[in-house]
Amino acid sequence: MENTTKRPTERPEDRAFGVETVKPTFGKKGFGNLLKLYLYRVLHDKLAWAILIITFALAFTVILFGWNDNETAKTTALQNGTQVNLTFSISMISLSCFSTPNQIVSLLSAFNNLATQGNTHSVYQTLFNSTLTIGFVSLIFISAFFGREWHNRTLRNQILSGHSRFQIFLASFAATAIWCLVGVAIWEIVVWGFGSALGVPAFLTGQYGSYKDGSFYSYGGTLAFSFFMELLIYLTYAAIALSWVYIIGNSWGALGLFVATMFAFDIFFAIIYGVGVSHYNTYYQFMECLFPYQNSAYLACNVDTTAQYVAVDNGNGGKYFQLKAVYDRSLILAIKTICSSIILIGGFGGLGYLAFYKKDLK
Repeated sequence: MENTTKRPTERPEDRAFGVETVKPTFGKKGFGNLLKLYLYRVLHDKLAWAILIITFALAFTVILFGWNDNETAKTTALQNGTQVNLTFSISMISLSCFSTPNQIVSLLSAFNNLATQGNTHSVYQTLFNSTLTIGFVSLIFISAFFGREWHNRTLRNQILSGHSRFQIFLASFAATAIWCLVGVAIWEIVVWGFGSALGVPAFLTGQYGSYKDGSFYSYGGTLAFSFFMELLIYLTYAAIALSWVYIIGNSWGALGLFVATMFAFDIFFAIIYGVGVSHYNTYYQFMECLFPYQNSAYLACNVDTTAQYVAVDNGNGGKYFQLKAVYDRSLILAIKTICSSIILIGGFGGLGYLAFYKKDLK
């Protein structure tokens, strides 16, 4: 007699997490299966949707307030019969989706920009991006989301279903990158789309200062260059956040160590900056290797100019030290940024995988 007993309906999460009703997957299919799993879970995560909605709403709100400031400036100029002096552009907040708490570095960079170029727009952009830390919210989600893998014993189930630890680790890195890109895409679409619809200018005259020969920067080229370099830094921060999850195996512990890592970066930068100033040396060449300096420079789109203390004749046979602009730094800054990202991703990623490989998940 034929057995009519029905097998339990297989759910997507069963196939992904590898319960007993699921046939193990190996080889190339394993990575794709795991990546689909993470994306499926992110799409059904309420916290993820809340963060994306906050990103959308904040971009909408910032553009609206900036547009209102420009309209107020136009009205004031019309009433007084003076030239309109707009204070807000789309590009000033277009990189805010990458912003993380780095107030120490931002203040130092803002001081250098003002002292060497007198460019208040660049200072405003630096300070604005350091306080509107929407990018940090998405990085926090990485710790919360992947930290639950340990609490729910999901990683153990994935291994029992036939996935290798390397596949699991690599798939989580890919999912993290996709998550970051989605948040960036939402911010850019709203900022540029809504801003353009309201007539907010893309750039302000003199926004990024002038070059040493008196000619202005290519605003579009400077912004594009800063965007892709800042994206690389942002993905590196995301990789560090994920690596701490695998090293610690706990959401709160991973988040705390990630924040401590970023804080340590800033403190180290501040120390190097202070030593450089006190000795009046060419400290900027070493600072360009540090993530906080790179992050602040790209957020301000101040990529081709830095500052250095130089000896100046005071006219009485003596000398004093003054902060002077140093030009043509964009290429070397990009090279140092790429090298820094490779070192940090490789270092933290290697530690994360090693810790995951050594952990007993039984």
